[in-house]
Amino acid sequence: MSFIFATLFYLSSLSPSQTAASPVTVYFFLGEQCIISQNFTAEIRHIYEAYKSDQVRFIGLFPNGYSTTEGIQQFQEKYQIPFPLSIDKGQKMTKKFDVKVTPEVVVCHEQKVLYQGRINDQYVRVGRRRPQPTTAELRDALQSLAEDQPIAITQTTAIGCFITQISQCNTSQ
Repeated sequence: MSFIFATLFYLSSLSPSQTAASPVTVYFFLGEQCIISQNFTAEIRHIYEAYKSDQVRFIGLFPNGYSTTEGIQQFQEKYQIPFPLSIDKGQKMTKKFDVKVTPEVVVCHEQKVLYQGRINDQYVRVGRRRPQPTTAELRDALQSLAEDQPIAITQTTAIGCFITQISQCNTSQ
């Protein structure tokens, strides 16, 4: 965890124009059976539409052991997710970023984390949400990048459904 904080400290001094050479990647960790992931799909689509560009790419990852290609395709069709979705095989990316719940988002540039955490503060805790969010940390982070400004908040705690850990014997996904 200290590596993540050190990386975030380093990146807070990084000018967004230094990220222009290669695209920023926004990873959405989602669960097709997670009601919180389902409830965020409209906001995810809106964020995609607002910030998609040659410099920002979006990828949806499904880290749970029960996720299947068919289940992900059904999720994509039902919730009209307009960017690529796939299984996080062996939970490689989940472990890399120490993601614990879905939905959680990680914004990266060249393997450096620029923002990690919740999409917004709609959920106070599992089972309790606000009628409207009062903050929008992911939008704020992406807007800062679009405006060539430093990201003010680089980490938040995501509220969501716990990710089921895949045992070492079951990493064929």
